[in-house]
Amino acid sequence: MKLGFLGTDYNQSALKAMELVYFTPEQICTFFNQFQFGSPIDELVILSTCNRVEFYFSAQNPREAAQWLKQRIAETQALSVDAVSAILHSLFEENVAQHLFRVVSGVESMVFGENEILTQVKSAHALATSQHATKALLNKVFQVAITAGKRVRKETLIGRGSYSVSSIAIECIRELQPDYLNQKILLVGAGTMAMRALKKLYSLGHKKLSITNRSEDKLERLCEKYGLSLVPFSNLDDFVHTFDSIIVATSSENYVIEYKHFVKQNTRTKLVIDLSVPRNVNPDVSSIQNIEVVTVEGLKEIANKTIENRKKELSKIHFILEDEMQNLSNWIHFKKTLCVQKSA
Repeated sequence: MKLGFLGTDYNQSALKAMELVYFTPEQICTFFNQFQFGSPIDELVILSTCNRVEFYFSAQNPREAAQWLKQRIAETQALSVDAVSAILHSLFEENVAQHLFRVVSGVESMVFGENEILTQVKSAHALATSQHATKALLNKVFQVAITAGKRVRKETLIGRGSYSVSSIAIECIRELQPDYLNQKILLVGAGTMAMRALKKLYSLGHKKLSITNRSEDKLERLCEKYGLSLVPFSNLDDFVHTFDSIIVATSSENYVIEYKHFVKQNTRTKLVIDLSVPRNVNPDVSSIQNIEVVTVEGLKEIANKTIENRKKELSKIHFILEDEMQNLSNWIHFKKTLCVQKSA
C-alpha cells in the first residue's frame, strides 16, 4: 500500500470554498462506511477543522484512489467533481507524511505553533481507528507524526505564549473595541472553541459575559463556575442585538445569527466574530452599518503579529521532523523487506 492525500487549508482556499468540502463528525462516520465496500482505498483518516479539510489515505494505486475519493466527496457534498478538484490538491508517497508532520507540529497553522492542531490530529486518527478505517500503515504514520508534534513542543519554544484561534478572537475584541472590559459579550456555543474563548475572557477579567447554546445540558454549571448569564437559545432573537460583541462557535450547518437580529431599533452590537466552519453568521450581517463581522479568515492578520519569535525555532523544528521522518522511512523499508522475504 502507498500513501495519498487530498486537502486544502486556510492558505490555499477562501473560507467560502472550504465550507463546500467541510465534513462534520457525523458526515465523517458515514463517509467511512462508503470507502470500506469495494473502493480502491485501503485506509482513510479525515481531518476537518475550521482551518483545513484533509483526507489521508493508503491504496495500491493512490492516483486512482484520489479520483475515486473526489467523486465520493462530490456526491456527499452535492458538488461537481471539477469543483472538488479545484479546491483540493493532492500529494503522494513520502510527501504525504512530510505534510502531516508539518501540520501536527503547528508550522502550517494559521496561528503558528498553536497546540490545538495536535489534539485535532489525535482525535481524527482516533475516530478513524474506532470506525475500523485504519490499518498498519496509517496507524504508524499518525503515531510517528503525533510523536513528532509532541517533541516539537517539548524541545523548542514554538509553543511558548502560543495562541489558539479562540485566543486570537479575544485579541480581535481587545484590538477593535478599546473599552472591551466594560462590554456585554455573548458566547454562542459550548464546544471546544467557545470554551477556550470563555476561559480567556474570564482570565482577563471580563464581568459581563453571557452564554447561549441549543443544548443547555452543561450551561448551568458553566454559569455558576464563571459567573455567566444564561440566554435561552429559544429567546436568541430577542436578545442578540443587546450585546456589544458576539462570539459564535457552534457545529451548526446553518446560520445561527441573521440579519433580522439587528434590524431592531437601538441595536447595541458593534462586533460579531464567527469562529465556525461552515459559517454560523449570515454574511448579510456585515452589510449593517456600524457592525463589523470577522470570520476565521479575517483573523489571519491579527494571528500574523504573534508568530515572528516562534518562527526563529524553525531550524530546530525541521531537525526534529527530519529525525522522525527517518524513523518512519526505516519502518516502511523494514516492512517492505519483510514482505519480499515472505514472498520469496
